[in-house]
Amino acid sequence: MGWTMLHMITGSFPEDIPPNLVKKWNAFLILFGQFYPCKLCSTHFLKMLKEVGPFQGTKKEELMKYLCNMHNIVNKRLGKPHHDCKNIK
Repeated sequence: MGWTMLHMITGSFPEDIPPNLVKKWNAFLILFGQFYPCKLCSTHFLKMLKEVGPFQGTKKEELMKYLCNMHNIVNKRLGKPHHDCKNIK
């Protein structure tokens, strides 16, 4: 459910993302991780954010690929299928 919501949010972003919205997105991801009800998932998510780093792009497609790549990191750890992030638009 968490990933679905995150993907839906990125899909609602404008094509050109202003810097203030990038800053809010990165803050949101940290808060999302901190407040996620599963503490183990929360710990893993926050660790992944530190390793991946904040989103630094300016385009919606870049943001959607950033999130897809993060989702694939989790999928790999859980033994779930890999998503092709190249075709995201």
